[in-house]
Amino acid sequence: DVPDAEDNLRALFQNVIDWLLRANWCPDVGLGLQGTAVPEPAQVGQLLEYAVEVVRDGECVAAGVVVTNLLPAGVQFVNAQSEQGGWSYDPVARQVTFYLGHIDLHAEPTLRVWVMPVTAGMITNLFGIRMNGRNLTSDPSLLLVTEVQEGPPLTPNLKLKLAGSPAYELSLSGVASVAYEIQTSVD
Repeated sequence: DVPDAEDNLRALFQNVIDWLLRANWCPDVGLGLQGTAVPEPAQVGQLLEYAVEVVRDGECVAAGVVVTNLLPAGVQFVNAQSEQGGWSYDPVARQVTFYLGHIDLHAEPTLRVWVMPVTAGMITNLFGIRMNGRNLTSDPSLLLVTEVQEGPPLTPNLKLKLAGSPAYELSLSGVASVAYEIQTSVD
């Protein structure tokens, strides 16, 4: 039993050193992801929110934590938010990256991504988590599958009405929460 006690003391000592130095190596970080998509089912032209929580069940502090969200085809990126750290969006890769950095033992930050579905059908949104550039487990990902139903047409309705000579009235209507822009010219 002496080797078991020595191994336990060695592991405990290594955890103390890692904690004191905030070292990159720790055998029991225990990071994962869980999340939801709201509303479910979603509609074309309606905001769809993904809320993802970083969950903890390990005994070690996590450092250099990055969560990525590879957006599926059929959605347009609208916005993102993180309770901790910062985020960026790469429109070419269609990827949102959350830079969470150091996550304390009992912290479970929530991340949010808002998209606008533009086609009906099933969409699969992929989230992944890394620590110090390494994947944490064999499958450090979260897949959220959402049904998207047909919604109102996304094309705006533009009307031009004579409101007295030489005045005109221009009106534009479309889908709520979609930004439209009217460009004008004198000719």
